[in-house]
Amino acid sequence: MVDAHGTPQQVALRSRIVLARPKGALTAPLRVVTSEPPYCHSVATRFLQEGKESLWVRGQGPQADLWPEKIQAIVKATYRPSPKG
Repeated sequence: MVDAHGTPQQVALRSRIVLARPKGALTAPLRVVTSEPPYCHSVATRFLQEGKESLWVRGQGPQADLWPEKIQAIVKATYRPSPKG
């Protein structure tokens, strides 16, 4: 997947992270990949638990704190008529 034409860049990066680690190791130093250690750890952990299909799935980032009420308030503010002048 790393060298395949048409592979999304994020999938190729996750693949390089997995390939840079010794078999089964989560804390091995990475010299090939230049990415943040927590991200590398989460990619490797997910790969060990879920297999190669996990490389195609985005990880769980920070959760949005937009509740339906907040979204409606933003939409309402956006659709207000413009003031004169």
